[in-house]
Amino acid sequence: MNISAQALGGNSAQRRSVRVVTPPLWVHIADSHGRLLNVSATGALVQIQRDLSAPQVWPLVIDDDTGPVELHVRVVRSRPVSIQLPHAAWRRQEFGVAVAFTVLHDRGRALIEKLCRSKFSQFE
Repeated sequence: MNISAQALGGNSAQRRSVRVVTPPLWVHIADSHGRLLNVSATGALVQIQRDLSAPQVWPLVIDDDTGPVELHVRVVRSRPVSIQLPHAAWRRQEFGVAVAFTVLHDRGRALIEKLCRSKFSQFE
């Protein structure tokens, strides 16, 4: 069954789904690798090595312990994040990319529900 993100979260201009900090799961989007930072019923924040422009649409693959799960997302915003390792003289730039789910198939919805736990249907 396909479920639109709007059906999951209602009108995002009125209510915002609660975000949940996630384990550092690996993600793949737009030929770039990174990690999942947080997730809600309607979207996620990922940190990747590439800047993405809104409102591009991409497949997002999350590597869960059960295997890779593909979701369809729309880029909402992308902001540079400076990374500096402890005791290192150099810095690396990555990007915090906020995405909205456009369609969640059964497996994608199950993963998002698992990551959100009891917060899946809650709003801020």
